Amino acid sequence: MDYNNNTSLQTANLSLNFTPSSAADTTFGLIYVTCSIFGMAGNLAVFRYFFSRSHKDISTCLYLCTSLNDTTVSFMVVFVAASFFNDRNPTWFQSDGVCLCWGIMYRVVQRMAMFLTGTLSVTRTFSLLFPLREVSKRFVLMVVGVYFAVNLVHDTVMAGLSIFVPNYAKWDVYCFPSNNNKHHLHEVLDDFDNMTYTLQIFLPATIVVISCLTAINAVRSSKQNVPNASNDQTSQNIKHKATMTIIIITIVHIIFSTPMVINYIFWTISKYKNSWPEPFYTSNIMFNYSWNFTDIMCLALNAMINPLILLTRSTREVMQFGEDKIVEMTDLVDEELAIVNRRMTVVIAEAEHRLEEGIREISKKVNDNHFPYTSEEREMSCIGGMIETNLNVTFKLNLVPEELCLEAEYNDAL
Repeated sequence: MDYNNNTSLQTANLSLNFTPSSAADTTFGLIYVTCSIFGMAGNLAVFRYFFSRSHKDISTCLYLCTSLNDTTVSFMVVFVAASFFNDRNPTWFQSDGVCLCWGIMYRVVQRMAMFLTGTLSVTRTFSLLFPLREVSKRFVLMVVGVYFAVNLVHDTVMAGLSIFVPNYAKWDVYCFPSNNNKHHLHEVLDDFDNMTYTLQIFLPATIVVISCLTAINAVRSSKQNVPNASNDQTSQNIKHKATMTIIIITIVHIIFSTPMVINYIFWTISKYKNSWPEPFYTSNIMFNYSWNFTDIMCLALNAMINPLILLTRSTREVMQFGEDKIVEMTDLVDEELAIVNRRMTVVIAEAEHRLEEGIREISKKVNDNHFPYTSEEREMSCIGGMIETNLNVTFKLNLVPEELCLEAEYNDAL
């Protein structure tokens, strides 16, 4: 392993000799420990939450990929924390194999973080702009898998050809693969790698910003054209909140990626002017902390904050969805009860009408002295005077006298 244990640099134009701040190093180490603990716990919780969903759309699958990527980042920063607590010595990076594997893997997850956020933002923006066209989940996941595999295979091959060798510099406080071979072919391949790596930083960042602004504008436009139907309103609200979650994730990523992009711009200018560390890395902060902060800490902080956003926003979406469903079911129950009530009213009215007609017919027979009459008619006529409906309507009828009822019962008994 190429281990640069100095915090000084001698160039043709200047001599740099900076001593890192022990308080700042301790603070960096504590921040990394915090990011590691909460980042791994939060991202594993996010993975479990979204994995348990029965229906996994594109956004859910990308959330799962992002949580796995962020979990890896949160685990890897523990190695950096150990070096900060040990006076910037390699500590857990002592082994060449560990240093090289860590450097390669971190390059991969760093690029994957930007690519996944860009994919999440672009797919959501596409759905907003073209709501009738469905994005293929299989195609998106295949693209993500191919991108991951290509980056991993590329860096592994570069290490296998000894173009990448493990490198640990005390001013960076982390391992990174670099080319120390001055062979012409190695230098050409290394320059190609630097160019592609830089493009993989700049292009996703540009795409993320453009898609985020487009999504915000689309959300504002769609919110002004919300349908009046309650079901459409509920569906629109759910989609709006899911989109806002992705926009928040994207904006947070842009905030934490901006320092890295700026630092890579500085590095690119210095490299191709062949003047590094001039003109940007000639201060203690830039020389000893800029790369660690932009490359490692910003990504670790982003990985820790992402699950907080996803869990809080998803919980609110689930609660709102449940409330909307409860209101919808309550309305349906009220409609069914109203229908049942109307039907019961009709049935009761019909029964009362038939009863009234029967009693009226029996009363008519009694008044016309039509004897004898059946036992059912006598029973109805005897109880007819006691019937009072639930509508407080009393049927005032000319009923059979009580003595006639008793006489009829006596005759039946004989």
